[in-house]
Order: sequence, then C-alpha cells, then structure tokens
Amino acid sequence: MNGDETMKIVIPFKAKYRDLMISGQKTCTSRRIIYGKIGDTFEFADHIFVLKRIEDITLSVVALELYKHEGCKCPEEFINIWMDLYPRDGWTPNKKVWVHFFTHICDTEPTDDKEKYIILNCFNKLWGSV
Repeated sequence: MNGDETMKIVIPFKAKYRDLMISGQKTCTSRRIIYGKIGDTFEFADHIFVLKRIEDITLSVVALELYKHEGCKCPEEFINIWMDLYPRDGWTPNKKVWVHFFTHICDTEPTDDKEKYIILNCFNKLWGSV
C-alpha cells in the first residue's frame, strides 16, 4: 500500500456522542495522539465518518474556540469532559493536542462497487481527490 491510500481506522467514542456526531453538532475530537490521516474513515454506532483535517492546537484554544465543534455547550463543559477522560493529566491549558475534524458520510458501509463509486464521487466534489 502506498502512503496516499486512505484506510479505515478506529477512534473510540463514548455512546453519548452518537446523536451529536450524526447530526453534525460534534465535528471534531481532541486527542493526545494522531488517529489517522486526512481522508481516512472510521465507524461509530453503525455510521461512517471521514477525517477532513488534523491540527495540533492547545487545549485552551480548543476549549475557548472549538467547544461547540466538540459537541459541548460551553468551554467549561469541554474542560470537565477532558478532566474526566484524563484525570492524571488534569487540565493543562497550554498542552498541545491533536484535533481531528470529521464529517458524517453514511449510515452503513457501502455494499458494492456502485455505492463505493458514489461515495468517492461525493468525496472528490467536496474535498478533492482522497
């Protein structure tokens, strides 16, 4: 496989984010490590998502500017969720994290070549060749 090919990856999410992700209210996730590359897909709750962008951003910027994209109502909610997920690390505002931006594609894996072709055409129209 050459480095330009996309892959199906695994990014773990809590079940409570299902509806927010499907509806487009949660469009990114901040992680301590990189989970893939642009164009890679992942499945969550029988839905498929594609990574659109990955950036290293400080936690304080995520909390203040991206909390809605994280599916939170306010910066404090994002901070509390982060501290619950990473109690040993705690809240370190200047810590750099990898923010994975994604979009919902479909509710099931394509079953044949025609469906794959349709989805790839959508990718190409939205983001260029993936």
